[in-house]
Amino acid sequence: MAKIEGNPLGRFGTAEAMASTMSHTAENMYMPEAIVQVSGGI
Repeated sequence: MAKIEGNPLGRFGTAEAMASTMSHTAENMYMPEAIVQVSGGI
């Protein structure tokens, strides 16, 4: 996995992390109409 300097995690996000974020947002009733910014760590 590629490392990125200046990124808090030091790496790019994964497809699994994106899928988990989307699943959590869709299933959480306390986040209606939420906007989740996905930048891939850039």
